[in-house]
Amino acid sequence: EYGSQHRKIYIDFDNNGSFNETNELVFSTTTSASVASITIPTTAVQAVYLRMRIVVDPGSTAPTACYLPGHPTYGCGEIED
Repeated sequence: EYGSQHRKIYIDFDNNGSFNETNELVFSTTTSASVASITIPTTAVQAVYLRMRIVVDPGSTAPTACYLPGHPTYGCGEIED
């Protein structure tokens, strides 16, 4: 492992195809031994599959749902939907 890594989880609750940093980021940590507890808002779209995005990046700058700043030695992390 590369020391502390940024780990983030997003859920596209309104099913509009994009991830909002303010209200769709459901988990964020730099600790490797973390457990995510996610509360689904009552306004979330129901009865359809919603996209979830997991972001892991070793950089010193926090990533976003669509940007991995990376690390000069270890490169960029990854994003999985």
